[in-house]
Amino acid sequence: VLHWIKGSGIDSAPPRFQRGTSTISAGWVTTFSEYTVVSENRVTPFTAEIGFAAAALMGCAVTTGLGIVFNNAALMPGQSIAVFGVGGVGINVIQGAALVNAYPVVAIDLFDHKLEQAKIFGATHTLNASHSDVAKVLSNITDGKGFDAVVDVTGNSGVRQTAYNATSNTGITI
Repeated sequence: VLHWIKGSGIDSAPPRFQRGTSTISAGWVTTFSEYTVVSENRVTPFTAEIGFAAAALMGCAVTTGLGIVFNNAALMPGQSIAVFGVGGVGINVIQGAALVNAYPVVAIDLFDHKLEQAKIFGATHTLNASHSDVAKVLSNITDGKGFDAVVDVTGNSGVRQTAYNATSNTGITI
């Protein structure tokens, strides 16, 4: 499994490639590639029983989602969180928020099947953004105070602005 968290072993600089006169950095871990060059400390072996699908989640989605909750947001019991996008990373943000007993834990997505999964992982509220006035519903949930943490894992700039607006004055947008 390739991952961005440093493990044991050789810690080398990320690979750099030349394209014409430009240098391109591949980053610590590359994805969507058939072959890659990666530092030894960014690789963790796994056994065949785990399977590729589960191992891939451990390399990014689980560690990123839980890292957002425990490190970036430093979410505490009873604090509120809204998560835009409940794919691999977002669902693990939901799971981490449930682990720390956050409330409310709001999952926002465009697909009902993902929102149903979010409930299984600990979402206390779900919101289909294609059928709702997201800003209004989020404001109602917090009585206009905003959320302690709002996470956008969609990469959509319009969503990001909504996330900023849904964050309380003392909260954090990630």
